[in-house]
Amino acid sequence: MWNIEDVVKFLDVYEESECLWNIRHSDYNNKIKRDSAMLKLMGELLERSVVVESVEVLRKTIKSIKDVYRQELTKTEKCKKKWRRS
Repeated sequence: MWNIEDVVKFLDVYEESECLWNIRHSDYNNKIKRDSAMLKLMGELLERSVVVESVEVLRKTIKSIKDVYRQELTKTEKCKKKWRRS
């Protein structure tokens, strides 16, 4: 389980691997380049003392972080709509 510092380190490194998150990136649909970027991401995380057991665990962690982000975004949007109506 990662702590907040690990998540921040991850986000710093993940942001650099645009083909993993930007659907408009030319390599987003290229499985070979995405797999290579994922391995590079794992290596960079290990250099920053963030332990990742496997690529599969890293993929699940990315999904989890994205899911939490979407949930928070939805809450924020609902709150904005509520305040606009008031």
